[in-house]
Amino acid sequence: MKVMIDLFAGLGGASQAFVDDPEWFVIRIDNNPILFEHTPGLILSDIADVDRTMAIIHRRILDRRANLHVTDDPNEIVLEKLVIWASPPCVQYSLANMNRDPDNFDHTLVQATLQYIELLNPDAWIIENVKGAIESFNEIIGLPWCQSVGPIFLWGQFPILSFKDASSRTHHKMLNKGSRALRPNLRALIPYSVSAAYKSSVEFQRTLFDDVWIPE
Repeated sequence: MKVMIDLFAGLGGASQAFVDDPEWFVIRIDNNPILFEHTPGLILSDIADVDRTMAIIHRRILDRRANLHVTDDPNEIVLEKLVIWASPPCVQYSLANMNRDPDNFDHTLVQATLQYIELLNPDAWIIENVKGAIESFNEIIGLPWCQSVGPIFLWGQFPILSFKDASSRTHHKMLNKGSRALRPNLRALIPYSVSAAYKSSVEFQRTLFDDVWIPE
């Protein structure tokens, strides 16, 4: 069984290519109840509560194994592949935020994300955010950003994301679309091309990105 965990899933853009492939089991988690009716399969949970959310993740995987009629130990989780995508809220980091205060950033959710990565030990993982997060994330994650796609920056251990055409490497945030409540999530929506590139990279490439190239 191949599992993709989408933390801070929002409208599910980062995991959509995985959802479209029946070989992958996707767990989407967010704490915003407004998104529940807009993101298929979304689980509502406080991602800062690592113990509770980890219990949910393990239960969903065990339930999935049961549905697949796996015959070995039902309480043992053995996965063919496990990957994580995490997009912690970027509002406080965004350079467009007029109230941005780098001296008082709250890094709780980034630190919680690193706990999930440590506990789950995935085959590949990405933490995504904006340019204004670079200095803080480089220090907290302990790695410099690895790749950018338009205004989104990626940290982690993952094979390089390659795109079929140059236009797929750019991403423009949607402005003034949808309701006021959904607008921030639409602006933060990860494009399908990025989701597809991540899926392709973890399926067909073997070398982790941080072993290939680190920007200066």
